[in-house]
Amino acid sequence: AIRWDGFRFELVSKFKDGKLNLCLIEGNKGWQDFHYHDVVAKEWEALKLRLGEIYGRPTSQQKFPDLFNVPVNDLGGVVTNVWKVEDRLLMLSVRRYETKDCCTDQLLEFSCCTLLIQPITNKKK
Repeated sequence: AIRWDGFRFELVSKFKDGKLNLCLIEGNKGWQDFHYHDVVAKEWEALKLRLGEIYGRPTSQQKFPDLFNVPVNDLGGVVTNVWKVEDRLLMLSVRRYETKDCCTDQLLEFSCCTLLIQPITNKKK
């Protein structure tokens, strides 16, 4: 886990042949109605501002989506901002997915924001 701007994010990295293949930073996941606007939107905004300060304006961008415009169980969710820089691709997105609650055995819809960072390798042939 990492802490940025007062928010706690989960950090997952994948390595291949000793090199970073991708990095995924995921915000808090929650199912409550208020969670989407009170937590996900604020974490998304904090990530967007942090990336803007470092990498400038995104290559493509859109505003924070309405929850009902985020497809359920789509691993990519809604990609809202993309930064293509010399050595990496950064994609900020919002996800919504269903998972079974272990206590009630009911399906609940969770939401979170994610930041995918993928190094760009320039392979010479």
